Amino acid sequence: MNRISLVGRLTRDPMVFDTGNPYTKTVKYTLAVQSDRKDRESDTYHTDFLPVTCWGNRALFAEKYLHQGMRIAVSGNLRSSRYAAADGQMKYDLSVIAERQEFADGKVSDDNKIPDDNTVSDTKKKKRPA
Repeated sequence: MNRISLVGRLTRDPMVFDTGNPYTKTVKYTLAVQSDRKDRESDTYHTDFLPVTCWGNRALFAEKYLHQGMRIAVSGNLRSSRYAAADGQMKYDLSVIAERQEFADGKVSDDNKIPDDNTVSDTKKKKRPA
């Protein structure tokens, strides 16, 4: 089973990429996740910076509602990839593929209710061009 759940803060606003497909956007951002253990020597918490990628409705949600410094919860799976760098060496990459994104900063008033990523939709499903 490949599942991961994280709570952290966005290090910057999400980056939106055009995939060439008019029906799909790709959004990437970095989530700073603090460990619950302190380093004994420095008396500070360790922080991991994890790349997150999302597509479709999740990308629309991230583009519209997520901003630098926000605390969010992300669940999804890990994806690893490898590629040859310009110098010919094999490089390995690990990123989180978001399946769900939620606000984790506290309660939002009913007047300013913000949906989670499952309530944002791409209008109607469109047929892809042939």
